Amino acid sequence: MSKPTISERLWASVTVTGCCWYWDGYQKGGYGYMLANRRLRLVHRLAYEEMIGPIPEGLQIDHICRTRNCVNPDHLEAVTQQENIRRIPRTVWHGYREQTHCKNGHEYTAENTRYSPTKPGRVRICRACEHDRYVRYASRRPIDDEPEPYTIPAQVTSDATERVAASNADLMRRLGTT
Repeated sequence: MSKPTISERLWASVTVTGCCWYWDGYQKGGYGYMLANRRLRLVHRLAYEEMIGPIPEGLQIDHICRTRNCVNPDHLEAVTQQENIRRIPRTVWHGYREQTHCKNGHEYTAENTRYSPTKPGRVRICRACEHDRYVRYASRRPIDDEPEPYTIPAQVTSDATERVAASNADLMRRLGTT
């Protein structure tokens, strides 16, 4: 008896319904996975590659049906990441795109808006709010550029001096020298 191929293992764990073909194997985050050539692979990508062909460079597979564990090749399409994100159903996340004002009421205009270079996507930052935050920060900072030198209180230094002297005297007594 020969070892089952990747294709045989893939289709053995699929339940075909009237519309979607559901992956019944291992899932994480709603997506189906299986081991193929000692690598954990997304099953919808394997199904696309087997039924349609290789995935073009720079594209990702979009579930047209919005069901993450569906492997029906009629429901899978190779698209750019930008298109895949654009197709996400309208949610709270999409609401930010349509906002015309920041949470403090400043209008998002070309002059008042900058885009974060560190956050993924095009995250807008209100320049007026950013300026207000800086003013609050600057008002809390000390005016002097040079900090005051730290001085050890006299009581601490005299206590330490006494302890060192007592320790030295004890050591000298143990060594037999006076």
